[in-house]
Amino acid sequence: EFLQERLQSLQVVSTAATPEGDVRDDVEKIWADYLHREANPEEEGGIKYGIAEVDEFTGGVRPGELALLAGFVGTGKSQLVTALSWNALRHGKNVIMFTAESTREEMEIRVLARHSRLPKFKCPGGLDSSQILNATLSPEHREVFRAVLTDFRESDTGNLYMVQMPPDGLVDYVHAKAAQYNRKSPIDLIVIDSINLLRMPGKVEGKRVMLEDMLQNFKRFASSFDNGRGVAIVSPWQMSRTAWQEAK
Repeated sequence: EFLQERLQSLQVVSTAATPEGDVRDDVEKIWADYLHREANPEEEGGIKYGIAEVDEFTGGVRPGELALLAGFVGTGKSQLVTALSWNALRHGKNVIMFTAESTREEMEIRVLARHSRLPKFKCPGGLDSSQILNATLSPEHREVFRAVLTDFRESDTGNLYMVQMPPDGLVDYVHAKAAQYNRKSPIDLIVIDSINLLRMPGKVEGKRVMLEDMLQNFKRFASSFDNGRGVAIVSPWQMSRTAWQEAK
């Protein structure tokens, strides 16, 4: 009886509060946001991948969107999310990357290898991330790598947080960590490598049902994040060649 009385006094039970209210109260904010966009046309559109053809086709990825980069094994899905994360970082965006498929160190080195392609390092094509991991860089590239590390550390850019997913890989862990880092600096982009390796809490009947539930969960999360500000979420999505042929 005590518990029921207390529960009845709560406006929200077992859920996070989300924006609501009279539109009249928001008109000044809407006008201010419009003026900001008008004065800063370079910010128009979503977070860019840094690849002209992809950006022209997609317009980048925007707050509230869940983008799945679907492809077969070895088709460059992880490289594409690395390019997106690095490009967002260079444009002052705050990024958090969750890795379930690779180690945290591997993902960090991929980002640094992408950074090494800047013209200032005079290293056409950039450093090979596998050579960094295996410590087999040539003496010349070893010096480039040292310069890349120093430059990356001292660059005045956004923040890039790298989070290794724990063994249970629960969706709730992503929610909690994103909220934690958002309190340090507003998160603009969440990259999950990859969603289809995570799982929902509790017992779920069949993997297909679980994947559908996860996608719906992350879509709602993208649009409601940070009290309705929204966040862009991107994840590689591994496709089965056999299933693709059957679908065709």
